[in-house]
Amino acid sequence: MPNSPPGKPFLPGTTGNPGGRPRLPDDVKALARGYTREAIETLAAVMQNDNAPAAARVTAASTLLDRAWGKPTQHVTVDPVENLSDAELRAELAAAAAELRRFGIDREGEAPARGGPAPSTAH
Repeated sequence: MPNSPPGKPFLPGTTGNPGGRPRLPDDVKALARGYTREAIETLAAVMQNDNAPAAARVTAASTLLDRAWGKPTQHVTVDPVENLSDAELRAELAAAAAELRRFGIDREGEAPARGGPAPSTAH
């Protein structure tokens, strides 16, 4: 059996997790679903209480809902590029590269080791 490259535990094309991520057991989902009403009531109470430091409670309630019902679908809109000319595509790429440089991101997708602004952390 051939050895894997130094510093890499697996040969190219192999994985350490061939079965993929394990599924959440159905009994755990059923248990979490039993708390749905209470979780919604907690979220409503927190939403209406301006003085409550409720970050942990909101996180717990949201986590219960996510486990029981799944996370909401996120819709993504993408502008088609097939109708753009080569010049228009180059202009779009140049604008994207300039935006990355503005946030201090280099060509490898990382902030420079020294100097330059740090990437924005706002989302």
